[in-house]
Amino acid sequence: MDPAQVAQYLPPSPPAGQAQVTLPEEIKLPNGLTVLLLRNASTPTVTLSADVRAGREFDTEDKAGVADLVAGNLLSGTRTRGELALARALDDVGAGLSASASRFGVQIGGAALAKDLPTLVDVFADVLQNATFPEEQFKLSQAQALQGLRRSADDPGTVAQQVFRKTVYPKGNPWQVFATPQSVGTLTRDDLTAFYQAHYRPDTTVVTLVGDFDPAAVRALLTQKLGGWTAQGPAPTVSYPEVGKPAGVVRQNPDLPGKTQAVTYLGYQSIDRRDPRYYASLVLNQVLGGDTLSSRLGTTLRDQQGLTYGVYSGFSAGREAGPFTLVMQTNPRDTERAVQGALAILGQVREVGLTQTEVNTAKNALVSSYTVGLADPAALAGTFTGFYTTGLPLSELTQYQAKVNAVTLDQVNQAARELLDPGNIVIVTAGPK
Repeated sequence: MDPAQVAQYLPPSPPAGQAQVTLPEEIKLPNGLTVLLLRNASTPTVTLSADVRAGREFDTEDKAGVADLVAGNLLSGTRTRGELALARALDDVGAGLSASASRFGVQIGGAALAKDLPTLVDVFADVLQNATFPEEQFKLSQAQALQGLRRSADDPGTVAQQVFRKTVYPKGNPWQVFATPQSVGTLTRDDLTAFYQAHYRPDTTVVTLVGDFDPAAVRALLTQKLGGWTAQGPAPTVSYPEVGKPAGVVRQNPDLPGKTQAVTYLGYQSIDRRDPRYYASLVLNQVLGGDTLSSRLGTTLRDQQGLTYGVYSGFSAGREAGPFTLVMQTNPRDTERAVQGALAILGQVREVGLTQTEVNTAKNALVSSYTVGLADPAALAGTFTGFYTTGLPLSELTQYQAKVNAVTLDQVNQAARELLDPGNIVIVTAGPK
């Protein structure tokens, strides 16, 4: 579909300027715990978003999977309460709390009615400081993890992603360490306890609360429940060595006999979130492959040529530099034509550039979706936490709209010339040969 046609169905672009978002109060407890508080009296609930720097980046090859199992078992029991008692404490007041690991951290989310916030904070503080990882629950979660890993061993998407990262990154780089049945199968409860004790610390934890509360009372509550949490020695760190692009085109084709679909990853190492080209890359990618239905990749390869079931692209620009990836699902007989078509589009965008209409439409879509997302308290709390853990000033949140709108056509096309490189790229297709 032509970008001009897409534009007529999008809401008008808000004027350049700052988003109407009140920034939270930032508090640092003596033990190093960071607290972000934003009172919002328009909602009867309080949303909690926390991040502990205890993610998969700390997995080693022989113990890969430990970060996920620790996060998944935080609510399995503490020194004073079992799994059912923790669940009952939350259920009795209609509150919820969950945790999961990602590459750069463990995200803990929860919500409760404002009057029941003390219960939510009590359980949250308990599992952060006193989790015990009971053997029975650990064994059950380990078995479930192993079952999932065995199922994904012949999943084209999982295999393609893992081979792609192992090709882009050298051995030992945190980006290419993945859990395997072997690594997860040898983990013990002692491994979980050791990881928890080393990586769950107040000085690497950020807690955000958004909702209807008295800030002074909440500060006192958090100090009471978490002020005594301590850690020994400096916080663990992990190294991300600089990684260059491949020299030429590097192809890998892991064979998955019997599959009716192939998944292809194309890409290479790219930028981090603090790169000055970040906002131009957002606009560039929105046009290139940010939306299967309206992007150049989607309209050409999927709609016009019928070569893919879906195709998208993105820059994994976080606290550390991550890969640019272009991912597509195809019928195996169409894969090579789709790959060549994708490379041609990358080359065309790099050499010829985008149009002003495409850039305007992309900026409109980015600003509109961002503004809508911030209306949700959970999304807002998570955004505050994410900005802080990425090392960005919270004021960046209010400047997003203006920075996207300020991106020019020349900046986008310059980013395309610098960030798109179809001649030096890793291509991995997982599927039947």
